[in-house]
Amino acid sequence: MYKLDPAAVYAWPQVLDDPLCSTRVERILRACDRSPDDLIIITRDSLGDVVSQLRDLQRPAPRRRALVFGQLQTDDTEPDWDDLLARCPEGTSKGELVQLYGHGTNLNYRRREGDQQTNHVCWCAREFNTIWGCSHGCQYCGMGRSGNRLVLGMNLEEYAEKIVRPALVEYPWQKCYRLIGAAADQITFEPEYGGYEAIGKVFSDFPDRYIVTHTASDNVYWLADFPYRNQIIHVYSLTSDDYAAALEPDTPTPAERLAAAAYCESLGIPSRPKLKPIIPVRNWREDYERLIADLFAHTHPQSVGLCVMMWMSLATAREFLDMDQLEPAYAQAMQEQEEALRGVDTGPFPPEVRKEIYRFLIAEIRRHDKDVPVYISTETREMWDELEAELSQSKKAFICGCGPMATPDGKLTLSPDMKLTTYSPTDC
Repeated sequence: MYKLDPAAVYAWPQVLDDPLCSTRVERILRACDRSPDDLIIITRDSLGDVVSQLRDLQRPAPRRRALVFGQLQTDDTEPDWDDLLARCPEGTSKGELVQLYGHGTNLNYRRREGDQQTNHVCWCAREFNTIWGCSHGCQYCGMGRSGNRLVLGMNLEEYAEKIVRPALVEYPWQKCYRLIGAAADQITFEPEYGGYEAIGKVFSDFPDRYIVTHTASDNVYWLADFPYRNQIIHVYSLTSDDYAAALEPDTPTPAERLAAAAYCESLGIPSRPKLKPIIPVRNWREDYERLIADLFAHTHPQSVGLCVMMWMSLATAREFLDMDQLEPAYAQAMQEQEEALRGVDTGPFPPEVRKEIYRFLIAEIRRHDKDVPVYISTETREMWDELEAELSQSKKAFICGCGPMATPDGKLTLSPDMKLTTYSPTDC
């Protein structure tokens, strides 16, 4: 796992009382040069003090974030949130307590009706989540900029049996599941954490199902000894050298991520990069020409995703971006259309800017590989309408990196239950 140096380490007593969980805690503590003696125990009575201590950690360096060892809630019971909030400092949100108490993890689900309302094109999919917070410091991510804790659910065997297995039984049409966490890069905690092992063991009883990594890291070398690696798909984000160091603190370089992808391929694990997020700094064309050349020189991607930086307002972008860093025409377009893009998920770059960037990158990819599936990630229906012919994929059923139907053979394994993307209002 990543070498972390947590400012503090916390645990609930029930975690330490469970032999499997306590062994897992000890493994992670050893990897961080900590011991069980360093643990601060969380109880109902000490909850307010713990919340205050976590708040006092003002934007620590990514690998200095506190570690909290908790338990994942695997049924529908809930504590008395009002009572718990009354024990905490003023301004504490229920969301903070939901994390600390291991709720909200049961089964994330991307719904068709949600994408219809927000004008995203993706696939309906369920995914698994056992960690909150991230050990990276990516500035375009709110957790990366200001996160102060990493909350790890430790009862993974219970979660695998009570949440993962029922999902695989109930939804046989979904072939691929992201193990993605809540703003977390879960693979960075492996193999000490053991999430892939616990969940992979259940997947091994379903040989036609696959775990998707979805990572910005290069922490894949432990997969050589992973018994279920034939059910792994390696999806990773890839950014240009010019801003990776400045805007993605504590992440591996693009070259290191490509080396990790090549290693996965050597193990028989398919690799699927996403050029994400694309931020058109000055000379971005030359940067991406080099990056794409390196991508095809070192790996054999099954698909390539494209996603211009989005999910934020221009005001948020200004928190970490100097407008002088950007291609001047694009910076001007962002500022001129700020009001029009207010509340639009695909902001802050206007559609015509994103389209111009996508067209350049599609053409550059095709210089190296005329057949690899290319797609735009969580983009609008209008953008798909514009680019469908150039992408050479149907907006209603396309191969992507982490799609629930994109199996390791590089094909779509469609079924009557799921045969269309969320471009369409219904499955049929």
